[in-house]
Amino acid sequence: MTRTIKGIRAAVGMSVLGFFAAASGVEAQKIENGNGVICDSPQQVEQMITIRSDFKSAVEQINAESKSRVCEIVEIAFIVGGVVADASNDKGKWEIRKILVVGLMVGSVTSPVQPYPKYTAFLTSKAAPI
Repeated sequence: MTRTIKGIRAAVGMSVLGFFAAASGVEAQKIENGNGVICDSPQQVEQMITIRSDFKSAVEQINAESKSRVCEIVEIAFIVGGVVADASNDKGKWEIRKILVVGLMVGSVTSPVQPYPKYTAFLTSKAAPI
């Protein structure tokens, strides 16, 4: 086979793959920025939500019980993954999600990092006042 035919086949193959990717709804992931609590496991996030205190105190309590820094409050750039659990407290209902941390915020600058997984929670509905 000549180089030209190989090149044409490769180009057609890439075009077909691109078409199927577009047709199946594959999209680039959106990078979010935020300040909040991240933990090593969904169970730690759930524990943080159910502790009846502010998040800073809850993080300190979980880390003390674990004898290591398993949860922290950080400002990061991340990609949101799927829901792994739900939890509720007096503030409302939360979705616990896996995230991929892709950057750390230092002032107004995002410093990229080797991506690593963590877990966090997003408030999905506020509790009704009594």
